[in-house]
Amino acid sequence: MSDLDEVLEDCFRREWPVLVGAVARIVGDLHDAEEIVQDVLVSALARWPFSGVPDTPGAWLMTAARNRARNHLRDVSRASARLHAAAVLTRDAEAEEEAAAEPTNGPAPGRWPTTGSGSCSSAATPSCRSRHRPP
Repeated sequence: MSDLDEVLEDCFRREWPVLVGAVARIVGDLHDAEEIVQDVLVSALARWPFSGVPDTPGAWLMTAARNRARNHLRDVSRASARLHAAAVLTRDAEAEEEAAAEPTNGPAPGRWPTTGSGSCSSAATPSCRSRHRPP
């Protein structure tokens, strides 16, 4: 087993519970916290062979985990906002379609309604306007 493997294994055993706990407090979900910490450990596994093991690997892992947790929250917030906006647009479009499909109740535009009673033959005459108001 190489020195890097030993360092990563040691970091994993010592830091895993601390990292998961800190990230879970940030994101509020244990499953997401475990996924984030796992991604950070994979990132360390990919970077450290080339850049070298940091002086304080636990601090490096904690910083990376917190940053990933904040990125996760930002991504979730953006997705939620996009979903909300899409729902509002869909609801508005459905309401417009329903309004267009419903028949209009009331007189044709530009015409006064008539009640069928009275002596006038047209609601548009000045003497009948007092009785026939538009709705």
